[in-house]
Amino acid sequence: MERILGLCKRRKGDLQKLLEQCRLWEQLRASLELWLNQANEKLTSGGRIIGLSDDELSEQLDLINQLTAESDQWEEKLREMNRISNQLLEIYRRDDGHNLSHLNSKLNTQWAKFNDQLRIRRSVIEAAQRSRFDFQTALGHFQQWMQIECLKLQKLANETENQQKLKDTGLRNEWLGKEKSASMEIDAHREMMESVKKMGRKLLEEQQQELLNLDNNNEIIISNVGTEREILLKRVESIESEWNALLSLHKIIKERLENAQEECDRLMLKFAIPM
Repeated sequence: MERILGLCKRRKGDLQKLLEQCRLWEQLRASLELWLNQANEKLTSGGRIIGLSDDELSEQLDLINQLTAESDQWEEKLREMNRISNQLLEIYRRDDGHNLSHLNSKLNTQWAKFNDQLRIRRSVIEAAQRSRFDFQTALGHFQQWMQIECLKLQKLANETENQQKLKDTGLRNEWLGKEKSASMEIDAHREMMESVKKMGRKLLEEQQQELLNLDNNNEIIISNVGTEREILLKRVESIESEWNALLSLHKIIKERLENAQEECDRLMLKFAIPM
């Protein structure tokens, strides 16, 4: 009887410690979730970048900087929450930790997604600000970015052609990370691409209208404007062609890596099932 009472007291003490740690973990989780929801609301309420004025773009960038600074401060609480979660799951293995593990994993996923969105939003805003420069400058920056990105993707395409190396988990994860980074870069520059095309088309329309308004006797001026328009048209068509080629190359790499990952997952599932 005394042994049973001793075990009960010890169990009661363990449960009290568990309860205290769970309360602390829940406080951290709830506060992090609240901040994430509020930060997400601020982030998504800014509207589409393409419809913002220059001042509004600057305000949005200030907001991104503010949220980034706050995120850095809250990250310490996230690490503390994860520490407590890992400690609880390690010490109290015999207790049901499924719900705790699920909630912890869910919040970490939300945190990672928010920070990805934060980085993407920043990239989109900065890309939009760059695209507000005059057309030639914007086009030059965009072409330079595409050339660099194309070289990276071409290298990644060459690396991922080897089917044997795709089976290597370490290499595959490294390549998946590079593909994700490239995808974020491409997404961040989509609106910039649209902006460059619109700026180019607007200039083409203005030059076409200028040609229509010119006196037929102004042959030299007509020739100059026509030549400039032809050069501009080729540049606009070239940038669209290079962009589509970049998207196609990225799609090939992404599908190649996803197929390799799916095949690996199928094999792991197959070997995990007892015969």
